[in-house]
Amino acid sequence: MLDALPPLSPLHFFGISLDCFSFKEGALLKKHQLPDFSDIHGAKSFATLNVGWSEEGILIYLTQNRTDFTVYFPHFSRGDSYEFFFDTRDIKTTGYNTRFCHHFYFLPEPSLEGGENVGGEITRFRGEEAHDLCDRALLKLTTLKKEGRTTTEIFVPKEALYGYDPTQFDRLGFTYRLNHRDGRMQHFACDSLRMQIDDQPSLWASLLLKKEATE
Repeated sequence: MLDALPPLSPLHFFGISLDCFSFKEGALLKKHQLPDFSDIHGAKSFATLNVGWSEEGILIYLTQNRTDFTVYFPHFSRGDSYEFFFDTRDIKTTGYNTRFCHHFYFLPEPSLEGGENVGGEITRFRGEEAHDLCDRALLKLTTLKKEGRTTTEIFVPKEALYGYDPTQFDRLGFTYRLNHRDGRMQHFACDSLRMQIDDQPSLWASLLLKKEATE
């Protein structure tokens, strides 16, 4: 029976907590770069991520050494796309998404099927434990392609994050899933090939929101 279970990495058994620094003037620095756990997942990474926070929202830089992308909509996971998961209360005691949980998708560029659509919220809830999905117009994405490298800047404002208040709650549940057009995935905490991360916020990492950052 045990032979039928998928292999699990140490990340599936130990919670991940790490500092997430505030940012100034819309700039993320080396201190904001997240560690890469791809080797532990038995996968090869294809992107680096920097994440910072302010009282106005969450800023993400996603950098890849390529400039050519394939996108689809509404089946965005079939191509190049990025998924981010947030829990504004970092509740680790529930096995389902609460009203403080969020699941966003982003496309590196607009798809023909989706028009100008480059992102939205697709959080799945259970029963009445829910919030209204955010207006996708609130989500901001810009892309810079230069010398064979693409940097995607994503901003998720506080208006799109139900319960987000870093002055009262200094932790944020977080994980991501990056989809590559060739079928590869890059994960942060637990990988979705072995665990159901979409509606299991207890598996997400904890970002400890630090006001001051030093080099």
